[in-house]
Amino acid sequence: MEVCLLPAIVKNNKGGGALVLLIILLVAGAIYFLSILFKLALSRSREYMADAGAVELTRNSFGSGQRAEKDIRSFYHTGGSK
Repeated sequence: MEVCLLPAIVKNNKGGGALVLLIILLVAGAIYFLSILFKLALSRSREYMADAGAVELTRNSFGSGQRAEKDIRSFYHTGGSK
């Protein structure tokens, strides 16, 4: 008993290779597209984890920005030295 997962058109040797090639290209394109989406999702996840780690280290989500602003103002007010 022969089992074929492709349509009956493929069984005919007239142009069946083109259909198989088309199916392979469509599957490869879908896998490529999904891999790009996975890479973007992973990047976003890492960015959120880095932000969460920074907040955990500073214990204040706005503290590090305010401290940097104070340092910059101090630097320019004193002529370049703290």
